[in-house]
Amino acid sequence: MSPVSRVFPPPLPAPIRTAPIGAARRRLVALIVLGMALLGLAASGGPPASAQPQLLTAEDRPIRLGITPTGQWYQDGEEQTQELTTQIDLSLPLGDRVLVVAQGRAARAASETGDAITGLDDARVGALYAREVGAGSISGRLDVGVPVGKTKLTPGQLATVRSTSRSTFDFRVPSFGAGLTVVPRLTYAVPVASRVVVGAGAAFQYLGSYEPVADASRTYDPGNGLELFGGADVRVSRAASLSLDARYARFGTARAGGVDRLRPGNSYSVTLRFGYEAAESALRLAAQYQNWEESRVRAFVVGPDTPTPAVQQQLVPSRSRLRAQYQRRIGRGRSVQVFLEGRYFRSTDILDRKRVGVLGVRAALRIAPGWRLRPFASATAGDFFGVTGGLRTDFRL
Repeated sequence: MSPVSRVFPPPLPAPIRTAPIGAARRRLVALIVLGMALLGLAASGGPPASAQPQLLTAEDRPIRLGITPTGQWYQDGEEQTQELTTQIDLSLPLGDRVLVVAQGRAARAASETGDAITGLDDARVGALYAREVGAGSISGRLDVGVPVGKTKLTPGQLATVRSTSRSTFDFRVPSFGAGLTVVPRLTYAVPVASRVVVGAGAAFQYLGSYEPVADASRTYDPGNGLELFGGADVRVSRAASLSLDARYARFGTARAGGVDRLRPGNSYSVTLRFGYEAAESALRLAAQYQNWEESRVRAFVVGPDTPTPAVQQQLVPSRSRLRAQYQRRIGRGRSVQVFLEGRYFRSTDILDRKRVGVLGVRAALRIAPGWRLRPFASATAGDFFGVTGGLRTDFRL
């Protein structure tokens, strides 16, 4: 979902980069990085509130299983970071109105500035419910992040996490394990004209405490989050549609060792989408802007129990994204999709301005009834470089 959801998290924010510092402060900096990552401070969000997925009849909703190995590599200046992940997704319909989903991931990450990490990410389980209410429909979702992922990292592993959790990258597993996460969400959508549907909703995020650093007694409490969102879908013609999505997110104060350490800035985003579908092809265009306020940060500099006063810093970059995507059916059970995306990240107190372009291709191949292969690859170029590739195998059981 949006910034307050950890069930299917988007790319995460940039790490806190400073001049050489002592071991105590390095640990606190890593705690702040992990805390912001767990808050999911990122640009991306799911479908607009007015276009939340509607549940189908039981006959049209089979059990689905997906297995996706992925390899990713990024280079920014002299720094290189790579990650291999395997993700398993499962969806299970329960009757006509309830859908249960689950996700598990394992990864190995390495960087030139830190030690390699191999382990699990937190498992994610969710339940969706939808029904008609008057002229409209209401949908609810409960997502739970189960803390089975790798925590208590060493200083060398934390250095790698500072690379994988950069907001400019989009590693599948940015920060490995955390505490218990619970995210309830409620959305209501209603048609207001023959071709116009509007919707609005809210989500709350509970983030449980945990111990991210090995050989440290401090418990880290990331704080909670609240999000409000709304959207509208307009059917321009039989083949064309237009949607507008707006979101506002507010985040609680993160604490380490019982002391306030980070007050993340609030965020808002606006996304405009256009879609056109013909018999054998589809075109989709999207533009998004996301703004981040400054955060209040307090870090150790004198000793483990002597914090400095909190300071205002721009930690997460505001950003803009433009995307064009074209999909073409090339035969029975086969299709190919090409997309081009431009990304712009404003400079912050810890990150220089970044501008990159992403070119990618995806395909869908029907191997047998209930079995599809979906290879994908993309390349990123500009102020930094990257390559992503993988193969998703989908089963309908």
